[in-house]
Amino acid sequence: MFAWQILGPKQIKKVSLTDNIEQLDDVKLRITKCLITKQDIINYLGSSSIKYPIIPSKIAIGIITETLEESNYFVKGTKAYITPNTVCHKCYKCLNNQEDECLNVQYASKDYDGFLKEFAVIQKQSCNLLVKEIKDYDALFLNHISLALSVIDKLKIEKGQHVCILGGSIFANILAQLIAYYQAVPILVDNVKQNLDIANDCGIYYTLLTDKTLEKQVHNITGGRKCTKIVYDTESQLSTDLISKLSATNAQVAISGMVETKTKITFDILVDTEINVKFIKNGSENITSGINILVQKILNLDCFDIPEYKFDYIDKHFETFASKILEDDNNSVFIVDLM
Repeated sequence: MFAWQILGPKQIKKVSLTDNIEQLDDVKLRITKCLITKQDIINYLGSSSIKYPIIPSKIAIGIITETLEESNYFVKGTKAYITPNTVCHKCYKCLNNQEDECLNVQYASKDYDGFLKEFAVIQKQSCNLLVKEIKDYDALFLNHISLALSVIDKLKIEKGQHVCILGGSIFANILAQLIAYYQAVPILVDNVKQNLDIANDCGIYYTLLTDKTLEKQVHNITGGRKCTKIVYDTESQLSTDLISKLSATNAQVAISGMVETKTKITFDILVDTEINVKFIKNGSENITSGINILVQKILNLDCFDIPEYKFDYIDKHFETFASKILEDDNNSVFIVDLM
C-alpha cells in the first residue's frame, strides 16, 4: 500500500506501508477520493501541534473491500465516508459512558494518520455508508456540513434570527446556506470579494465587504438590533473586534471552522457586550443528518469549483498550494483522486 506522508516542514514523500485488518470491529476501505484542506497545507508548512511523520487528509471516502465477518450492513463494494475523528477512551467522560462528550477528541491527520493512502483500516463505527444518489464530490463536504449543523444546534439558531458569519471560507458558505434553509437570516461578512461573489452565486442574499459602511449596513438589515448570533470562522483573517461591533447585548458567539484556531478575543469585548462564547470543533454527531442533507440536494456545492489531481505527484501540488497560502491566495483546497 502506498501513502503520502509528511515527514516534517515542507517535506512530503510517497511511502510504502502495511495496514491489515485485525479485529472483528474493523473494516477495510479502498480510498477513492480525499479532500486536502488548508489545515493540511499548514501542517505541511510546519505546525507545532503535529508530531511528524503524519499522513495528511482527514476527509476521505472509499469502498469497503474487507471485513472479518459476514455483515448485511458492511457489504463489500459499498461506498462510505470516514468519520474524521475518534474519542480518546481515557478521559472522565469516556470512562463514564459519555463518549459523545469526550474531553480529548482525537483528529485524523493531526493526532493519528489521515487518509491520503490507497487503503485504510477503520473501526466500523467510523464507517458511514453512502447511498448511490450522493456524488463523490458532494460527500467530501460532509465534515463541513456536520460541523455547520453542530454550530446551528449549539447556538440554538431559530427561524427569523439574524446570524452574522465572519469569514467567507467553504465552511462559512455552507453554514450560511444551511442557516437560510432553516429560515434564519445569514449575513456573511468577509474582506475577500471572491468569497462574497461565490456566496451570492450560492443564493446568500446578504454578503457584506468589510469597509467603513459595514456597521451601518448590519444596523439597517437588523432594524437596529444588531445580531444575537455570531459565528467567527477560524479560517477568517478578520479582526475579532468585529464581534463586539456587530453583536447585540447578550449575543451568542461560536468560534468554529476547518482550521485550528489561534483566535484571540480581548476580555473587554466579552464584558462590554456580555457575550457568551462557544468553541465548536466537532460535528461527528451530525454526520447522519449531513448525509440526509446531501440526499435532499439542499446545498449548492458546485460553486466551489475545487481542482482535482491524481495520486501521483501530490508533492508538487502541496508545494504549489503552500505557496498560495504564503501569498494569501484564497484557493487552498484540492481533491485527490486515487482511482
